Amino acid sequence: ATQRPVWNHHVNHVFVLLDASFQATAVSPEFCISGESRPGHCEVVQALSSLLVEEDRIVIGYGVNDCEGYLAELLPTDVWDALEPVGLAARHPA
Repeated sequence: ATQRPVWNHHVNHVFVLLDASFQATAVSPEFCISGESRPGHCEVVQALSSLLVEEDRIVIGYGVNDCEGYLAELLPTDVWDALEPVGLAARHPA
């Protein structure tokens, strides 16, 4: 996750944890993926298209500016640690 783009609009993403009935139980803060062409900045157009979750890594496939595709790799602990309870989960923690 990096700073927001310097243009007039931007796209950010969030991770959402769903329960068995597809109700959101936790949400991460907004994030974007640092650009290949401008490290530390995010492209205006990013589209996350795939997610691979393994024991030791999370891989996100994403498109940039409707032209190029990339992969980003995250640690699962970083994602879990970023999640904040929402809805009933926030009011009745386990």
